[in-house]
Amino acid sequence: IENTTDNSGVIGSLSAVDINADDGQEITGITSFLTESIFSAANLDSVVMVFKTNSVYALDVNTKKVSKIETFGVGCSISNSIQSTSQGITFANESGVYLIDRNFQISYVGAALEGIWQGGLDTESLNEVSSFNNVKERQFYISVPTVNEEHLTLVYDYSLNDPLAKTDVNGWSIYDGFIPSVWTKTNSNFYYGSFEGTV
Repeated sequence: IENTTDNSGVIGSLSAVDINADDGQEITGITSFLTESIFSAANLDSVVMVFKTNSVYALDVNTKKVSKIETFGVGCSISNSIQSTSQGITFANESGVYLIDRNFQISYVGAALEGIWQGGLDTESLNEVSSFNNVKERQFYISVPTVNEEHLTLVYDYSLNDPLAKTDVNGWSIYDGFIPSVWTKTNSNFYYGSFEGTV
């Protein structure tokens, strides 16, 4: 697509790419997608996924071509939920947790959480959501505030998914008692930072 003027006033920028700016949706997050480009079989590691509130786009950074992913109106309204995993990219919005796999297909992985997510999620405190991809254990962590003032950390074990058998065990675990704002992991331990300034 043609380069356009961005909101900063840089006219004719060679690096600015219009991601359907006329749709009125905010860009809520971007992440790299380490997979074969959907635009050219020769290009690897060149796709940036662009999340908006009600849509998702794939940007080929080499050609600057944009493709809208078919998500049926699902987008990402919780920026801190976006994580790139070996299964694909996980993200969330007010309706649940989703995964875009390496074939650019979207699936709903939050069915087991509906009792917590729908009606229990504190949508007024979404800035307190944090997430983390535990590469070694192949787990996706998302910590969310709830309306009863609890803070739950929900752990999705994506190692239970067997793409060859086309089965999804949908393995979620629930933890409470701590409120992480950020996460990291060393070879032997997990660490999280709190909103109060402690690690």
